[in-house]
Amino acid sequence: MRFNIELTKLIPLTLLFMFFICLTVLTTISYGQQTETNNIDSLFVSEDNGKYGFIDKTGNLVIERVFDNARSFSEGLAAVEIEGNLGFIDRSGKLAIQTQYDWGYHEADFSEGMAIVWKDKKYGFINKTGEVVIELVFDNARAFSEGLAAVKIEKKFGYVDTTGKTIIGPRWSYAGYFSEDFALVATPSIQTSYNLSNKLDVLIIPPFDPKYVMGKMFFIDKAGKTVINLQDLKVKEALMQGFTDGLAGVKIENKWGFIDKTGKVVIEPEYESVWPFFDGLAKVQIEEKYGYIDKTGKFISEPTR
Repeated sequence: MRFNIELTKLIPLTLLFMFFICLTVLTTISYGQQTETNNIDSLFVSEDNGKYGFIDKTGNLVIERVFDNARSFSEGLAAVEIEGNLGFIDRSGKLAIQTQYDWGYHEADFSEGMAIVWKDKKYGFINKTGEVVIELVFDNARAFSEGLAAVKIEKKFGYVDTTGKTIIGPRWSYAGYFSEDFALVATPSIQTSYNLSNKLDVLIIPPFDPKYVMGKMFFIDKAGKTVINLQDLKVKEALMQGFTDGLAGVKIENKWGFIDKTGKVVIEPEYESVWPFFDGLAKVQIEEKYGYIDKTGKFISEPTR
């Protein structure tokens, strides 16, 4: 996801269109929040009269709508809310991890075998048996990716490994997921409000805070070393996913394009919006039309509305 609302405009028809074009296009939208839309047994959150359950791809209700809220399945478990408390159910609808944490506006999805949990305004991580593997001591946290998770300590973000050991000390106002050994980070700037819900009012990217600050942006490696200084390219925004298929979407001036891991612009900024590359293709918007380009920037078919 990008740092504004444009990337949240992925509606189910768009995702379905992507599926038929790319066959194996991944539709992971969180980063950390990894839905199972490529799995033949995928289950989807369904709400009716304020109660949540799950349906299959045919629309059949397979887990009754008995929960106060719910998130998508990830790694076989889904977070559910019961009377303000968070627990996890398995695909049969049975509670696999009892409701003992606070339900809140944060990532409660399993990634690399661990999920963020929140209680008394502190964040930590549990495993799939419900055991606390990293104590709830952080002011905020982001899901694990490539063995590291961004965590917030005293208003700054750094990274810990799966044991809770600090690998990169807290120094940024924003820290994203690692993807292909790189992560997007930023230093403070002006305060910006944002809303990350799609048109169906389904939360798809839990933010770190109701408001966050963004300033100078960098891509760092797993040692915390700055690899690409995006200010050198006059980048204003970047896709939260960072690098996928070796390319990262960036906004230069008022248009979006793509850079490679050396920081070289390989697809010129000429699009109103871009989405991450998956399986060699990326969705882009040019004027009021949408289409898919390959890694050379060539459209695979004429863009349409």
